[in-house]
Parts: sequence; C-alpha cells; structure tokens
Amino acid sequence: MHVGFLKVHKAASTTTQSIFLRFGWRRNLNFVLPPEYNAFKYPNIISINESVTPYNTLTPPVGHHFDILCHHVLYGRDQWASVMPNDSVTIGTVREPFSHFKSILNYFQPGVIQRLEMKDHDPVRTFLKSPQKYDSPKPQMSFLNNRLAIEYGVNPDIIAKGDNARFLDYLQNVLNKQFAVVIPAERFDEGLILMKRRLHWNLNDIMYAMKNVRKKPARFRVSEDLKSLHREYSKFDYMIYDFFFEKFNREVNLEGLNFQREVEHFKKTRQAVEEFCNNKHNTSNEMKIQSSEFNEEFIITKDDCTIMQKGEIAFTQMIRLRQYGSANWTVGKPKPM
Repeated sequence: MHVGFLKVHKAASTTTQSIFLRFGWRRNLNFVLPPEYNAFKYPNIISINESVTPYNTLTPPVGHHFDILCHHVLYGRDQWASVMPNDSVTIGTVREPFSHFKSILNYFQPGVIQRLEMKDHDPVRTFLKSPQKYDSPKPQMSFLNNRLAIEYGVNPDIIAKGDNARFLDYLQNVLNKQFAVVIPAERFDEGLILMKRRLHWNLNDIMYAMKNVRKKPARFRVSEDLKSLHREYSKFDYMIYDFFFEKFNREVNLEGLNFQREVEHFKKTRQAVEEFCNNKHNTSNEMKIQSSEFNEEFIITKDDCTIMQKGEIAFTQMIRLRQYGSANWTVGKPKPM
C-alpha cells in the first residue's frame, strides 16, 4: 500500500504511473503532490532537476500520512524517506539508452538541438561529436546528458567528472538495495507481473491503457551509427540500464515456469479489457473476467475504463480536489496573488 515510483521521462513511466494513480484512487490513499502553481507551471510535476524538498511538495492532509509518490521528481533515498512511510517499496523503469535519447529528442525537442538545426543539416551528429561545447555544464539542467542517471539520483558531480568509482558505489549500495523492481520498458508486461508479485497485488490492479505514445513523425533524424558517440557521452545511463536489465532477467528466471504463463494470461486479459473499453457500440456497462490460476474473478466497468484512460493532469487534479479540497489549475492561468 506504500509505494514510491520513480517516474522516468519517456520510459513507459506515464503508463506505469496511471496504474499507481488508479490503485491509490480506488483505495482513497494519499499522494505526494506539488503545489498546484509551481516553478514548472504544471500541477503534476514536483521537480525535474532536484529531489523532494519541503518547498516542492505539499504536507499530508491533517491527521494522515502519504502512501504513494509517483509524480515527476528526481530520486533521492533520504529525501523520499522524509515523506514516505518506512515500509515503502520503491519501483522504477528504465529504457535502452539510445532509444531513450531519441525519444527525449523528439518529445522535448531541446533548445540546444533546435539552435543547431538552424545552421546545421545534421544537428544531432554535431551535438554528439562535441556535447560539452553545446550542452549545459550542469547535468541536472540537461535532458541529453545521462538523463536516466540524473533521474535515478546520481550526483551531478559524478557525471560531470565521469567518476566511475563513485557511480558504481551508488549503483551497488543505493539503487540496487533500494529499488524492489526496475522494469525495462522493452519488457513492460513481464515487469508488471514481477511488480504484482513483489507488491502482492491482484491482476486487476495492474490493468492499463497505453499513455503518451508518440504518433507524430520524428522531427530529428538520428542515425544508428551515432550510438557509439552517445554511449561515450551518456555512459552512466548505459551502466544503469545494463545493470538493471541483467538483474531483471535473473529475477524473472527465478520466478519459475508459471511466470511466462501468467504474462501471457495478463496480455490476453488486458487486450480483452482494452477492446471492451474502446468499443463505443457495446451496450454492456461491465465485463466479467473469469477466475484463473492467477486471479480471482473480477469486474471491469465503464467507469474503470474512464479512470484507466484519464490523462495525468486531469487525474492529478481529481486527486488534489479529494485530498485537499481545491483544484483550479488551468493552462496559462497566472498564479494567484
């Protein structure tokens, strides 16, 4: 019931976050939230360049404690412990770093690449040949410099100095010990089943609808031969990804023969739920999921579909209203005086 989820940009994180939002909403749990009007101008972002602080999060409702942390903020063992119960379980996601880099480029379209684009026919190549020349000297202020490592709370000084020894110490003695499950985006459904088992949740708890999947064509061309240059610049991202991918494989192998059967059962069930939710002509208000060796019988209603498909900001504001009694943020609305 007490979970901290590291919402890593562009690593299946919005889809995963929606699972935690729905889980907590159905049980009336309390979420760590940022002030509605904050430095990042969106009510669903705690921070993109630091961890939890007293000024970027609200205090719990009177007489209550927080149960779930799942909005954008950098990981920090001590900082997260300051707002979450002692028995909290920490979950994260990772994504193959070159794929992650390409997704970051085309989702955020960083200003440094846009400026190079004005005078260069291959701005990404130019950037990766001399990234220190163009990127911010502060890694925590960049979306291109070891962003995965930054969001996992790696000290920016380690990244700036390329300090392998300090990084490996942090990887082994903090991240490895603190994260119960790290889900590779490429193995998402398997990761959810492993998470379900670790958290002792039900199959219904991990149902999801895909979120924030890019449909527009990529703006920036990124040749595969640039991967070696990217690996040089973002070596800590690759080290995190390789470490947790290998660990994930070991943990899956230890789960036994019925693990893959449960994954296949989940995939088929989720597909059926998605078809039910997306069928506008279906007059039935509910869908029954039969019991199996992996789940008890449960019901999916059209209300469940609505919650599953709700956008992050709308869901956050719905939670904010129930948790604090007020939620009035709108795009472009100035901060109240």
